[in-house]
Amino acid sequence: MREKEIIEKENIQLQERLELLKQEYEGKNKELIKINSEIQWKEEQIEEDKNKLMHSNNSILEKRNKLNNYSSFEENILGRIRQLEKEIKIKEDLIIETKSLIEEIKGQESLKQEEIINSNKI
Repeated sequence: MREKEIIEKENIQLQERLELLKQEYEGKNKELIKINSEIQWKEEQIEEDKNKLMHSNNSILEKRNKLNNYSSFEENILGRIRQLEKEIKIKEDLIIETKSLIEEIKGQESLKQEEIINSNKI
């Protein structure tokens, strides 16, 4: 009988130990589920932050491109203005030269008329 009692006692101890292990397992499993939920929440937060950063980066790049476009546009406009100023200067010089030629021709014409008048007097 003694052996049977020892075996039963060991069996009860094993059952108790098994029950404790089950409880410990359930506790650890609940803890693991909680940790996994926290990890998932943090991953979602990281993904949101990443999306915000990407959006900000895209906005910055878009604004930088606009600034570069404005800068190029301004350079083109200034270049065109300089070109037009040169053309205006050339045309002003041409007008001055033409006026000079007209005055010279008028002067020559006056001299010719005087010569004609003088030659008719003779």
